[in-house]
Amino acid sequence: MKLIAIFIHEMGHASSAWLTGGSVDKIEVYQNEGGVTNFRGGWKPAIIPAGYVGVAFWGGVFVALSGSQIGATVAAGIFVLALLVCLRYVEC
Repeated sequence: MKLIAIFIHEMGHASSAWLTGGSVDKIEVYQNEGGVTNFRGGWKPAIIPAGYVGVAFWGGVFVALSGSQIGATVAAGIFVLALLVCLRYVEC
């Protein structure tokens, strides 16, 4: 579960980089419960704190959607989609 949280944290940085016009070179998630997102461009004042904001946002979404079977299925689908989108960038 901790590695999933780290992945979501790094996805926050990557998403913010993409949204502010930057590009992501790679996302690394380490077994020692650390990670790093290598990006170029974008607006750094938004990208730097985006990991923590992203974890809080997606944690809230997953909790809100976990109240029903349909919601939990939607949340799982969103998570799988995020994994597939980032498959190109993630290095474990």
